[in-house]
Amino acid sequence: MKTSIRLNVIGVALLSSISIAAAMSPNSASPQDRLSLTSKQQKTAWMDISKQAIKENPPAKFAAKIGVVVPGTLMTYPVPITTSSKIPVLRRYQYALLENNSLLIVNPNDKKIAGVITR
Repeated sequence: MKTSIRLNVIGVALLSSISIAAAMSPNSASPQDRLSLTSKQQKTAWMDISKQAIKENPPAKFAAKIGVVVPGTLMTYPVPITTSSKIPVLRRYQYALLENNSLLIVNPNDKKIAGVITR
């Protein structure tokens, strides 16, 4: 009986450590709330996305800053495959292109702005 309990405890501990390690992995599938792109990556993202994006008109008092939640009235779209193939880190994000030529990179999980690219 004691051996069975010990084996169960060991099994739970192993499964827990695997889950924790997966969550801490740098290749985790979850987007972050702050994204750092090089100037070349920003230019590539702008060129690719702005060709096909519809410009959105944000609410009057909306300030496009990193960490700010995108208003529900602003549509976000998945980053195109052509862009994410060139910049793999963008694969897990969405975007919105504003009338003022600000390209917002948005975390789809919490709708927070992770990056702002301007032209």
